[in-house]
Amino acid sequence: MPGISRYSVVAAGISFFHITETNSGKVHGFRQRYQDAWELARYLER
Repeated sequence: MPGISRYSVVAAGISFFHITETNSGKVHGFRQRYQDAWELARYLER
């Protein structure tokens, strides 16, 4: 579906972010910086 993001960035602790699949909640990656997590989420969208 266009316009709906498949992945989201979720805070998981102090300076720690999970990249989760929106539908299932499954964690597909993690990063320490929000910007890096956001970039990984965009990469996984492709």
